Amino acid sequence: MRAARRHGAVVSYDLNFRPSLWASSGGRDRAIAVNRELAQFVDVLFGNEEDFTSALGFEMRGSDVDRSDLDTSAFEDMVYRLTSDHPNVKVVATSIRRGLSASRNDWGAICWADGCFYRTAARGRPRDP
Repeated sequence: MRAARRHGAVVSYDLNFRPSLWASSGGRDRAIAVNRELAQFVDVLFGNEEDFTSALGFEMRGSDVDRSDLDTSAFEDMVYRLTSDHPNVKVVATSIRRGLSASRNDWGAICWADGCFYRTAARGRPRDP
């Protein structure tokens, strides 16, 4: 990451937190410490709600993975805190999943870039009649 930045490359990083991979290395607390160190070299950051919480320690108010109607303002608040702590981060993106059933989901996305939020509506395949 340091070498990439030194040579002017855009550095992207997908948080993709996996508890089992961190279990023998200090768990969530160690993941947060390592990822916060790496975040200083990142331009574009990807992650879902759990990733930002477990990998970076940025809790989202009102977060609940079982919700069927997602309030994206919690993600927006978290992005402002994250970019305040890490002003080098220029783009933050996440996918939004709205569970319709155990096997059906609607998908959308939110991206923050240049101080603005861009959103797609959560969409899946058409519902069964």
